[in-house]
Amino acid sequence: KEEGEKEWSLSKRLWNWFYPQTTPVNTASSSHQNSIPSAHHGMLEAAQWLMNATQDFVDAEMRKNPQYSLVLCGHSMGGGVAALLGALWRKRYPVSVFVYGPPCLAPLHANPPTGPGGGLNIISTVVEGDPFGCISLGHIAELSVALDRLCADARLRERVLQSTMFRKGGDRGKKRQDAWWLVHTLRYLHANSTGEKHYPPGRLLLLKQSRNRGSPQRQTPGESFREKDMWTIGDVKHTHFGHFQVRPSMLDLGKHMPSLYEEALSAVSEAN
Repeated sequence: KEEGEKEWSLSKRLWNWFYPQTTPVNTASSSHQNSIPSAHHGMLEAAQWLMNATQDFVDAEMRKNPQYSLVLCGHSMGGGVAALLGALWRKRYPVSVFVYGPPCLAPLHANPPTGPGGGLNIISTVVEGDPFGCISLGHIAELSVALDRLCADARLRERVLQSTMFRKGGDRGKKRQDAWWLVHTLRYLHANSTGEKHYPPGRLLLLKQSRNRGSPQRQTPGESFREKDMWTIGDVKHTHFGHFQVRPSMLDLGKHMPSLYEEALSAVSEAN
């Protein structure tokens, strides 16, 4: 309970709620079937369970404090549950949802409405490189199709390698031609993917880390000089998480840890 802000906060972190994301339809009770047209099955069940477990308490507190609003917070799958709980409660309470390291929750057409006119305010914050922002059955299906085509076409693989090799200097026209060819090749590789992708919910803020190239700072006496990590934050579209990228750090779980989100948000807050 935040007296100064007139808010009730409910936070949830779920590491052990996992169900196959094979039921992208609403499995809620009939009274909520119009609230969420499509969502991750397991997280929707968890949201319903949490709603049933807490609603009497929340009802009582909101009646005693009608000037208060409700704030839901969560990290990882707990954040997905918080977003769905907000969608279930959006006609019952004035509610806002803050999610950190969100999972892929629902397809674009089913994401709960956000913004002042949508009746629900969801803000999701994602660290750049957090793998859970672009993992859904639709993402994996698209990746499987692309890898299958690359495995079946040796000439295509060789051309991709040649077009992506770093060349210092060189013909700018050739580089531009390679770039256009790669764009069209990506479209070809992603074509005919039948899986429906799910995306993180609500308004998306991306946390990006960069190295401060200014003067290094000494931390404490006797400690060596080191450069200070810098963090920036800004809005991105849902399409930023449209493809699962194959790269060495594509499953770096360190980018998903709550402690990293706390560090990054603290750095952004101090910088501003």
